[in-house]
Amino acid sequence: MKLRIQAALFIVSTLSHADAETLSKDGLVDEWLQLWSACRLAIEYAYPLNASGRTASSVSADPYYDRTRTWSDSISRFIVVEGEWDQRDGTVRRVCNVMISPAADPLTPLELASIVAAYDAEAARLIAVATHVERNPDPLFAIVRGVGQISQNPRDCVTISYLTAEVAGGFFSSGTGERADDACGGAAFLNEHDPDHDM
Repeated sequence: MKLRIQAALFIVSTLSHADAETLSKDGLVDEWLQLWSACRLAIEYAYPLNASGRTASSVSADPYYDRTRTWSDSISRFIVVEGEWDQRDGTVRRVCNVMISPAADPLTPLELASIVAAYDAEAARLIAVATHVERNPDPLFAIVRGVGQISQNPRDCVTISYLTAEVAGGFFSSGTGERADDACGGAAFLNEHDPDHDM
């Protein structure tokens, strides 16, 4: 709780209206919101990801996922990472993350505050139209936000659309996933869908 209060105070003290307008004009916040929304819609509606014309890597395995694919753009600081886990019953769970590219500069405190404010506004809008509820992940970081559909997605999964970050150190991650503690899932997307059709 103390960390969340500190994070809230950080956002209020860091972000002014003029700062928000400047970052919006620069496109950083709008780009992040577009990518985060694309991840959210792909997971919530069980669609292929619309990756906004980005270039897709080949599908591969890594320490976190059985299959993963990264979408990038040479002029963007953000990457989009799709991941899938195989389950014992033969189904697959999906996640879609929007992160800062390892090759890019980390978010400044002002940039982070602006993105968190944009997340809060979009989450409030979704809750206000009665399609979503607050659904926070575990409080492992100074800044933790979560919202999810009231209903399950077409794969019978509860979804969480989240943002987590540390004010110090540059850590930032956001996206949407199918919750791990539910008996749900479906077919793999990373094997079935051609990236050329996902843009």
